[in-house]
Amino acid sequence: MSGIVVLRPDDAGEAALVHAASMHDPWSAASIRQSLENTNVLGLGIEVDGALVGFGLLMLIAGEAEVLTLAVDPRFQRRGIARRLLTSLISRCTERGITRVLLEVAEDNNAAIALYNKEKFTTDGVRSGYYTAGRSHPVDAILMSLSLSLLS
Repeated sequence: MSGIVVLRPDDAGEAALVHAASMHDPWSAASIRQSLENTNVLGLGIEVDGALVGFGLLMLIAGEAEVLTLAVDPRFQRRGIARRLLTSLISRCTERGITRVLLEVAEDNNAAIALYNKEKFTTDGVRSGYYTAGRSHPVDAILMSLSLSLLS
């Protein structure tokens, strides 16, 4: 059985394991803990049989939200977990009166870009060579946003 959970700072170690398995430049448990201790950060996770298999973090500031990270353990990818996390995060934003969600995604992350496009995010620009850590060459970041007023 799987379910959405609100992440707490004590979940940082488990979240760091998911992040390390799924990202080129993984965050440490300390970084994730620090984010979860910030009252402007919302963290949601998905558990399967009591184990965290995916999570997302949003920074909520001045009526907008920025997706800080969205990670799913590779063993659980392509099962709709990222989409469920994203839609749950967006739903929480709507409940809090957030008007826009922002994110950046590596141009070579085709699965994530397809997900964001399905969820009606639009491309706003590019940051050239933004992603470098853990890669053999710099990769551009695609800047995307979602106007929550369009979902009404």
